[in-house]
Amino acid sequence: MKTNILIIIMFLFLITIFQCTKKNPTVPTNKSSAQYTINNNPALIIVIENNNYLGGSMIETGFNLYKDQILEILADIFNIDVSDMNNMTLTEIVDVYGEDWQINEIINIAKPYYQKIISLTDQNATSQNFLDSLKFLSNKEYNIDMIFNLHGNENSIRFADRLYNIDELVQSIQNSNISIRSLYQTCCFGSETIDEWESISTIAINGAKAENSLAIFSPVLFIDYWTSGMTFNQAVQVTYQTEIDTISSYKTVLPIIEYIFTDEIKENSRQITGGLDSTLLWINYPI
Repeated sequence: MKTNILIIIMFLFLITIFQCTKKNPTVPTNKSSAQYTINNNPALIIVIENNNYLGGSMIETGFNLYKDQILEILADIFNIDVSDMNNMTLTEIVDVYGEDWQINEIINIAKPYYQKIISLTDQNATSQNFLDSLKFLSNKEYNIDMIFNLHGNENSIRFADRLYNIDELVQSIQNSNISIRSLYQTCCFGSETIDEWESISTIAINGAKAENSLAIFSPVLFIDYWTSGMTFNQAVQVTYQTEIDTISSYKTVLPIIEYIFTDEIKENSRQITGGLDSTLLWINYPI
């Protein structure tokens, strides 16, 4: 039973752990009382890539054990027919439907609020394309928000082409004199990278305490809550609980879900916020 539960956990949230290692996170505090204006040019960069990694053969085995129920759930989430996924592996389904569904949902919510949106996935979700996108937006004097749904560990983030050390990544951004307003991320151990993002004066950022099992609905929910008037921190925390509730609602189709949300899983996925001001409202831009 334990093995089956773990399989379903890793499958349902689509994004599994990549080289995660244990470390006790520090809880960052707001570092300044920033001043804001409501007149500025918002832009959003979305980077979503699973790198065709769902945890190996055990995941596909679990998928085959519960295939009918899982396909029913995925068809409902992605708004497609079960027949569209015939003869596809779980990894293929995630790559073909899951990532695009998430990007499209984020864009549909975000486009009334952002003057420019750039999305990177599949072979385009490289570190160089990401940095080039940042430079383009910075040169156009946009205020830049970011959403990452990527694998990660306490020291690194994985793009399509490479595992990028967080110190090296933020240094590259700083060397290009690029300012980041916010980052919402689902990366495992994202809380361990908060200090590095703060070092380049990111206004608001979140990160999972440890191994994050909540990554399918979270980016979509977050951008909806934040643009609707919640502070960054409020949007992060409400998103965390709402994803748990949403996934739990599928237990009528797949009853084993009822056993997924142990206290340990919730605690590992718990979101910590930081940056210069985690109470940032979407409407506010730094002066």
